Order: sequence, then C-alpha cells, then structure tokens
Amino acid sequence: MKSEEEKKTRQVSIRLTKGQYKLAEQKAKERNMSINAMIGDMLEHGNNNFTPFQLMQVQNLVNEAAEACRSVNPELAEELSGKVDALWLSF
Repeated sequence: MKSEEEKKTRQVSIRLTKGQYKLAEQKAKERNMSINAMIGDMLEHGNNNFTPFQLMQVQNLVNEAAEACRSVNPELAEELSGKVDALWLSF
C-alpha cells in the first residue's frame, strides 16, 4: 500500500499545441509510458531523456562488457568500471 506521500492527490491541467501534444505522445511512447507518467518521471528524475529503466539497462551492458574484458585486460576493465561509477555520480 502506498504511503500518503506517494498517493497522487493533485490534478494539473495544461494546454498544448497540436505539435507539442504529438511530441509528448511520441516521447511517452518511446519510453513505453503514458504522458502523465512521463511528465511525473521527468519532474522526479530530471529531464535527462533517460528513464531509470534505460539507465539500468546501460549499466548492465557496461558491466557485461567490463566482465568480458576482465580476462583479457583487467586494468582496462577496472578503468571502465571507474568511469561508469564517476558517470553515475553526475546524475
């Protein structure tokens, strides 16, 4: 059950041009989200054009690449891991 802070109790109405609405629909569809969910996510996580799920997928891919690299070049694998860690701190 959601806490009182997590419950959506406010409704906001905005006006968009046809072009803005089409863009909002397109961006939401690309993220597999509703327009409402996308706007809420952007407000909560910033407008970095990545959803938390997409960022997790990138992290997993980098982890797999570093692991594959580790047996051939352990120093490079550690360097890649360090760069990714630094990148995460910038979000």
